[in-house]
Amino acid sequence: MPHLPRRLHLARSTIRQPALRLLPLAGFAWGNRGRHPRPRTNPDHVLLWITAGELRLDFPRRQQILPHGSIQFVPAGTAFATFPGSNAQGSALLLAPPILPESEPSFPGQPLAGSVDGAESQLSDLFAQIEAETTRPDPDIKTLHRILHLLARYLGGLEPVRKPSDRIMAPHGHAQESLAEHFRVAAAMQLQNGTTVAEIAAELGTNTGFLDRACRDAYGKRAIEVMNELRLEQAMEMLRNSNLGAARIAQKMGYTSFAHFTRIFVSATGSSPETYRDQSR
Repeated sequence: MPHLPRRLHLARSTIRQPALRLLPLAGFAWGNRGRHPRPRTNPDHVLLWITAGELRLDFPRRQQILPHGSIQFVPAGTAFATFPGSNAQGSALLLAPPILPESEPSFPGQPLAGSVDGAESQLSDLFAQIEAETTRPDPDIKTLHRILHLLARYLGGLEPVRKPSDRIMAPHGHAQESLAEHFRVAAAMQLQNGTTVAEIAAELGTNTGFLDRACRDAYGKRAIEVMNELRLEQAMEMLRNSNLGAARIAQKMGYTSFAHFTRIFVSATGSSPETYRDQSR
């Protein structure tokens, strides 16, 4: 992996800016940096590979967190901003459009993200070859085009992420899942442990702000509202299928009091917990 910025100027090109730059991910902070950072258009194609930590990526109308093991392609002319985490590691490859080979397959025309998913050695080899060519006094353009052609083929095989703001890498290297769905599963398993939304967000490698956005996109509700619905659903299931008293169920499910549980239950179902139990049996 590269540790220092590498730049390539095409000797026979009319491009004045570097045609290819390979930067450490931690040093690639793009966007309008002010009191309120905003996405900014980049004239280059940008390929981001996160090998450790995470990277926050903001587009004009959506945000996402890329965890380690992710790769993201952002085509030239796209407005975005990057916020590398304090422990972020990886590479940022910037490609001026004229340097790309004209042969198929072409690089994606839209932002594309996915999981490296076992291709670490392949990508590492391609990035190492790019770094080697950029350090040569007379880079071989044909070799670079061959390498970029392989990168384009790799990107073409990635499954597009339909909602980048609502994606996260599942723990232990499993396939990507919806952040909202992953939160729903985690919350359902931990309702009786007193776990908070903030604690689950931290487990998922994100924060409550991004989690709320993901849940609003998926369910039209904030994360705490999704959790409260799950709490009520589990309480209803216990009323139907267990012999625990309603007050004990309220305590077990983390309601502040039996009166609080009753108010929530009546508001949601139109009947008291005891009446609901009698009617469901």
